[in-house]
Amino acid sequence: MVKMPVQVMEKFSHPDAVKFLATVDKEGKPNVVYMKSLIVWDEQTLIYADAMGVKTKQNLQDTKKVAVSVFIPDKLICYQLKGEFIGFKKSGPYYEKLSSLPEFKYNAYFGVRAAGIIKVKEVYSACVPLPGRRIAPPEPYTEESSAKIVWSSRRLDC
Repeated sequence: MVKMPVQVMEKFSHPDAVKFLATVDKEGKPNVVYMKSLIVWDEQTLIYADAMGVKTKQNLQDTKKVAVSVFIPDKLICYQLKGEFIGFKKSGPYYEKLSSLPEFKYNAYFGVRAAGIIKVKEVYSACVPLPGRRIAPPEPYTEESSAKIVWSSRRLDC
């Protein structure tokens, strides 16, 4: 597994972050859902609350393939992460962390059924100046990629 860069991890806790989780079923049909509860657990792990997603849950159990996007609209910053679904936990630290989030802690209608665990395998920039560029693990060095890296080093983010 790879380590997420700090600037990527920070985006998941940004108050305006819009987060999506994408899965695929056995036939290759994609499914994308908005996932506000998606948070960073550590440099290699994301967790989210399984609260209502029937199709998402089934796809993750069947194929284990997952992609995540985090987008900060006012700054036009976006990252995509690809990973492997590890499983669900119905108790323990992952579950407790998600259950303590205000949207679940103070909700009288539904709570966290389980904590979904995702191990990150790849991290991509999804914004200008290098949309689609893999940043973790870094892409292999080429003359073309080195020119892009020098140009993009002028920006603080994305």
